[in-house]
Amino acid sequence: MWVELTNEEIAAIIQAIGPGTIAQKLTTRSHPDTAAFAEAADLSSDYIHVPQETFIERTRNGAYVLAFVWVYNQDAGFFELTVDFDGFNLSRGLKDRLENLRNFRLTWFHPGEMNGVIGAVDGLYWSVERDKKGLTFNVGAEEKSPARFPLWKRQIEFRTARGRDGISDEDYFLFIADSVDSYRAYQESWRRQVPRPSIISGGNAALSAD
Repeated sequence: MWVELTNEEIAAIIQAIGPGTIAQKLTTRSHPDTAAFAEAADLSSDYIHVPQETFIERTRNGAYVLAFVWVYNQDAGFFELTVDFDGFNLSRGLKDRLENLRNFRLTWFHPGEMNGVIGAVDGLYWSVERDKKGLTFNVGAEEKSPARFPLWKRQIEFRTARGRDGISDEDYFLFIADSVDSYRAYQESWRRQVPRPSIISGGNAALSAD
């Protein structure tokens, strides 16, 4: 964990804890060559960011510089985000939850069209179908139409006077996130050799758009 402290904050901590090894570490002066190496590191690549208050470990022929290195989602085992969730009316918590789903991708989000909400999860494909009763989350092997031969599905019913026209972005994406969690729980139970039929319904729930 990186915590950047001001001189005033360091002084307040030292005053509170008194002398000792922690105080010594907080008051250690930076190496005189820090600024030169920090600037060189910051200019060396667009994928490296050196914080203003960094430090170095000097060696004979160079120095190790504390820096932040950019890593793409796909290089760390995550899907590249193909949809900017900032464009939807979502709570901060739900947005963070969606963006942190591992091996998950939202490819297309146009609820009014056929196959308008599709993506990928754990090597398969998913879609959300909407009818007069509610929403259905399908997982299947067909990229363009996972609902055609679903391997797993979860349904939720509308229970609001406004019906399907009253569904919000928050409701829609919360259903997607909850369905991914339910699907993965089912997958985990399958790995534990729990008997199951070939097509499983993840259960019904109620959705209120009020």
